[in-house]
Amino acid sequence: NFNQLIKIKHTAFHKKVDLTMSEADKQDYCRTYIVFPSTVYSITKTFLVDAGLQNSYLSQIPMLIKASVNRVGAGMVRKGLALKLHVYINDCQSL
Repeated sequence: NFNQLIKIKHTAFHKKVDLTMSEADKQDYCRTYIVFPSTVYSITKTFLVDAGLQNSYLSQIPMLIKASVNRVGAGMVRKGLALKLHVYINDCQSL
């Protein structure tokens, strides 16, 4: 939903990339899909990884692990309700 995209604060670390990719799509430079799950997991194996154009994993999980180790425990957001969405990384390449 593009309306969700434009409502994200400009301070979000991914906002610049989201807008750049969206603009590239509008100009027919490439077709893009921006997926808004809170977690994308697994290690992907694609021709883009083999060519060195894509990371084989996202940085979110290693960042969460490092933060948990530094805190000596897992973190919790708000009330800790499990309301987060997740996507298996190979599902993204099917788009």
